[in-house]
Amino acid sequence: MTNEDKALIKAKRIECCLGFFFLIPPILGVLSFVLCLFDCRGDFVTMSNLSDNWSMDYGDGGAMSAAPIYLALMAMVGAYLVKDSIKYLFIKEEVIKKQNAPEFYGAKLGTDSAEVRKQFARHNLMFVRASKDYSVFHFEKRPDSYEEYMNVAWKMVDALFDNDKFYSIRYMNSYTTKEQALIAFEDAKTKINVYYELKKLNPPTSDLIVMYGHKTQQGLKVLLGCSQYTSTTGKELYNVKLEIGI
Repeated sequence: MTNEDKALIKAKRIECCLGFFFLIPPILGVLSFVLCLFDCRGDFVTMSNLSDNWSMDYGDGGAMSAAPIYLALMAMVGAYLVKDSIKYLFIKEEVIKKQNAPEFYGAKLGTDSAEVRKQFARHNLMFVRASKDYSVFHFEKRPDSYEEYMNVAWKMVDALFDNDKFYSIRYMNSYTTKEQALIAFEDAKTKINVYYELKKLNPPTSDLIVMYGHKTQQGLKVLLGCSQYTSTTGKELYNVKLEIGI
């Protein structure tokens, strides 16, 4: 949950409390009116203090107490403040976080792997395999097609999980030479910069050649990197990866 979401929840809860504060005098006024209907007696029931303090005596005449007008205004203000903010007293922050979670191909961040596979399949992203610890699920389009995202054609799409909760998506292309990878990286960076203002970062590992990143106002981390890796056959390859997640 972003700081903006947390601030909104606090503001709405304060607004609701102020609304209840304004509603207390009108509620007491209604209670006093109901007791008067049953012919009850007492200073509270007759609101004698309000009558004495808020009315004026002009000899044989007088002026009505202004208390009912103020109570009516307080009731309207209180109801207005409470009507749209009371739900924030009961809603959990986790629910708001899930409702506002970004989604990829119909699968929101925070959902489980089964739901991700189902939603990805609806967008023609076929499940290929999962890592041994089920933290990475690999998807591909048809062998002769690519997935286009941010005007870049990607061959592989990975869904990343933590305790079976979808937290990030990764797009990747592989290249046989470093020169090819760097050219593809610069092309991808130019296109992605249209959507996010990427800034150069220090690569956290030695296999990363270059890395750029951006953090959105919603708390999403966008990372674009070019790295070297060894294939299962022992061949040195290079890839360009775009990762977006929390």
